[in-house]
Amino acid sequence: MIDHVSVGVGDLERAGRFYELALAPLGLSRLVTRPATIGFGKSYPEFWINGTDSSECCAFSGGPFVESRYFGEGIGIAVRKGNDLLRQSLNWALFRLWEKGRYTDLWLRYFSISPF
Repeated sequence: MIDHVSVGVGDLERAGRFYELALAPLGLSRLVTRPATIGFGKSYPEFWINGTDSSECCAFSGGPFVESRYFGEGIGIAVRKGNDLLRQSLNWALFRLWEKGRYTDLWLRYFSISPF
């Protein structure tokens, strides 16, 4: 199960203002502001944006999360039970990326491991 999603951004403050407006219709607001990251959510941070100061914090190192025998082929995103609007929005956005042939290119741009 995934507890949250985070993305890297070049300009944290500018992206923070953008996501405040973009996520408001989904009922998410800014809940946490730190020097290198901002968290958005309803009651707890579910979506994080990370500035360039956090760029060296994390890396894939292999292990069970990339082995198909544990999680099958492909990927999945979990959302809190009952959060149908967020689930449907994510499903639609991913479907459109797949339909346009952009999904794999975008995935491999940000993650060094193919989900397939």
